[in-house]
Amino acid sequence: MRPSRRVLIFVLIFFLALFLRLYRFSDLTWFFGDQAIDLLVARRVLVDGVWPLVGPYLSVENFSVPPTYYWILIFFLWLGKTPEGTAVFFVVLDLVAMIALYRLSRGLLDALGAALVTSLYAISLVAVQHARSMWQPYPVQALL
Repeated sequence: MRPSRRVLIFVLIFFLALFLRLYRFSDLTWFFGDQAIDLLVARRVLVDGVWPLVGPYLSVENFSVPPTYYWILIFFLWLGKTPEGTAVFFVVLDLVAMIALYRLSRGLLDALGAALVTSLYAISLVAVQHARSMWQPYPVQALL
């Protein structure tokens, strides 16, 4: 494949992934207990100015992660103004992961194999659902 054809194929796959992740975004994005708690922590910073020094607690007793996840959510809640606006960050992160997947598979496979791997990720129901949800481990999971 010529480089221009590779770029065109990747752009088409990218926009397909973007469409699938943003189609009826506010209707299909879900917020449950954990996501609501995370958004309340971020909102508290914006309204009251109280910054969290401890991150989300894990299932291990008396163990929490650093508050970096909350700090990132604070920025995107300030930028997006709504929970759906904050969830767009996860779509962007998922698309960055898709670009990384294409580059990695392009290094390991030929152009056709990289396009196939990337398009399978682009249309994957699990990847689309994860991109639409605010889940604490997902930023790490998306970039692995």
